[in-house]
Amino acid sequence: MPVVLVPLNHYSGNLSETIQASVNATGGLDLTVGEADAFVRNTGAVLCFDGLNELGRFRDQGVRQISEFISAVPQVLCVVTCRWNEYSDDFEWDVGWRILPLRRANIEEYLTWHFGAQGAREFQEIAHDGLLDMASNPLLLRMLRDMKPNIPPKKRGLLYSMFTEKMIRMQGVKGARGAQIPYEVRRQVFDFLALDVQRANRIRYSAREMAEVLGEYLTSSHEEYPWRMLLDSCTASGLLVGEGGSYAFLHQSIQEYFAASALEERGLDDIDGEYLLGRSQWNEVLLLLAGITASPSLLIAKLTATDPIMAVKCISHGAVPDRETMDGLVHELRRMAESSSWVTRRTAADLMGELGSPSAHPVLLPLLRDENDEVRWGAVYALKNIGVRGVAAPALIERLDDEFWVTQGEAAETVAALNILDAIPAVVERLASENSYVRSCATHAMTVYCRTSPEGREVVSALLETADSDQRELIRFAMSIAEAGSEVLLRLECALDSKATQVVEAAIRMLILHPGADSAAKIADLVSSPHPSVRETAISAIGKLQAVAFTETVGQALLTDENAQVRGTAATALASMYADESPDFLVRAVEDSSPEVRFAIARGMARLRMRTARPQLRAWAAGDPNARVRVHAIRALGFLGTGDDLEFLAELGSREQDQEIHDSVLEAMENISRGQRRIDF
Repeated sequence: MPVVLVPLNHYSGNLSETIQASVNATGGLDLTVGEADAFVRNTGAVLCFDGLNELGRFRDQGVRQISEFISAVPQVLCVVTCRWNEYSDDFEWDVGWRILPLRRANIEEYLTWHFGAQGAREFQEIAHDGLLDMASNPLLLRMLRDMKPNIPPKKRGLLYSMFTEKMIRMQGVKGARGAQIPYEVRRQVFDFLALDVQRANRIRYSAREMAEVLGEYLTSSHEEYPWRMLLDSCTASGLLVGEGGSYAFLHQSIQEYFAASALEERGLDDIDGEYLLGRSQWNEVLLLLAGITASPSLLIAKLTATDPIMAVKCISHGAVPDRETMDGLVHELRRMAESSSWVTRRTAADLMGELGSPSAHPVLLPLLRDENDEVRWGAVYALKNIGVRGVAAPALIERLDDEFWVTQGEAAETVAALNILDAIPAVVERLASENSYVRSCATHAMTVYCRTSPEGREVVSALLETADSDQRELIRFAMSIAEAGSEVLLRLECALDSKATQVVEAAIRMLILHPGADSAAKIADLVSSPHPSVRETAISAIGKLQAVAFTETVGQALLTDENAQVRGTAATALASMYADESPDFLVRAVEDSSPEVRFAIARGMARLRMRTARPQLRAWAAGDPNARVRVHAIRALGFLGTGDDLEFLAELGSREQDQEIHDSVLEAMENISRGQRRIDF
């Protein structure tokens, strides 16, 4: 049974001629139209009419001829494919099958197969939610996969630029209305439309509004093209979709990219406060602009004066300013680091780490000794990201004795990453900590010291004699992993069966950094361990690995585990996994008696962008008996809230006596008013 592919982008009004050309190309034949028709009818061939969306101006005629052909030859199996769902209404008969959208887990598996685990993570970081949503279409996923090797790290705007150019150029609709319009003009049309609809803070135009906007464009630019021809050109590319008498971009992120492209074409000198005063609809536009602009210093200088948080985010997304501009931004972050609000000081620390500039050291040093736990934690993490020791080493060593356990663990990994040898004795002491997270971090730090520095290994070996039995076991385990070479994964997974719980915890921690194909499943088996510290460490690892296959396992731990710390870790893990079921589990656990769990749920609701959870966050903000829960519920409202929440927050702030809660209210109100959304909540 021969299979004949009939590419419909070759169709120009005569289906018989298109079938003839396809039969000849498939079989290496030289048949006439009549002979090709007889071949199809008499051999039981399968005809695949591929690309219905590529008929262009011949759409009505092509659909009619294909329908008539299928009705006339019932003995021939025919398949019609189309990239876009809207064309399914063109036929009277039902759609036999369709390609279902890929789930995020399918996309991750596909990318991991092509790029490896690290490459897949890099791709998902640069693609972000917008392109990953579109990657649920298998055709677009393959296109994005092919582009990834050509994109510098974090330049998401450049990836969008390549993607949209390919989509516009591949419209290739032979004879289609609009195909003769030059590529540059078609891009200008998209830029013009996107900037107009972005200004209006909308995502859709009616047919009448579309005609008016295109008419305005023609008046100002290319009067020689009928507006309908421009519209056909836009929809033929697939980047603009028309349905139900209205039009919208394929995805909101495509609209945001073209708005960024329009700003770049206008020149950044002309960008005024409309785009830079923190209005939320421009945030993603500016991040995409950062990856394509030819004037990064000008962009960052303008943002530093109005929105330093967005200035840092733009640098993270590819903008590379000159030294003078960078110094100006660091000066502004210093001012934030001196704020009376701990939230602002923590934000300054996070931004310093994101910048990765050694010039941040003088700003971070005071924050290492800040009165607030989360500020100190943020400062330590920032120094690890910057990766230069400098004068910060003594202050970092002090944090190994921090009263906040998270800061202790982060400090252990930071001093090892920076190879601060003087810190090794203090790290060894942390191996005896009662906190499993601190012990695991310290063990990993020992591994890093032994692997990266002969001097470090000597110091660690010398301390074996004075260490107690539990410490010695962890040191020996760390040294064995450091020298494992290619067998490191095997040794770590074998350690999961150890009778020493502290070794199991440390192995789980290291598997997060060096996972194998079956690591998540082996770690998930430990969620049923009788030891709470092992359960907690395993759940945390599942979240960090984003192993969505075990969402139910983690969700049930949140609802049923007897240990509050395990339940709190489960809430955090669910938010990290971004699974479809994660929000439901968080909602089901809001009545938990432990403030640690409620605190983790509030943070998780913000991270998962659960806007429907705002009533619960209001309830916690107004009346939870635990101040920490109230603070983070308020912060979550600042992340998720709308103008409707401002009145509630204003009333709450007017009667609140607790200074920390009062400051959090002011911060949340400012975030909502400015549209500022902390990406790393």
